[in-house]
Amino acid sequence: TFKDLADAALAELQQDGFDAMLLAKRMLRLVQMLGVEPTKSLGLLSDGGLRRVQLVLKLLKPAKLLLVDEVTADLDVLARDALLKFLKEESE
Repeated sequence: TFKDLADAALAELQQDGFDAMLLAKRMLRLVQMLGVEPTKSLGLLSDGGLRRVQLVLKLLKPAKLLLVDEVTADLDVLARDALLKFLKEESE
């Protein structure tokens, strides 16, 4: 499930010295923004659902530089708008 992957990613980032509260807030924001269902089996997700999971896991780590290619592929209009808004806010 997404929750299993997210827990592993959070643990790894915390070991790398990232603040647990910052990561938890970021995770919640990304999950809500992209509409990820944490307990749903990954095998049951559509292409768009899998893309959302990938994005949450990759964007969880704060970065000064982010290189993306076709980052909005497989996303619906609402998720695309939310993601682009998030990326803009992150760049400011």
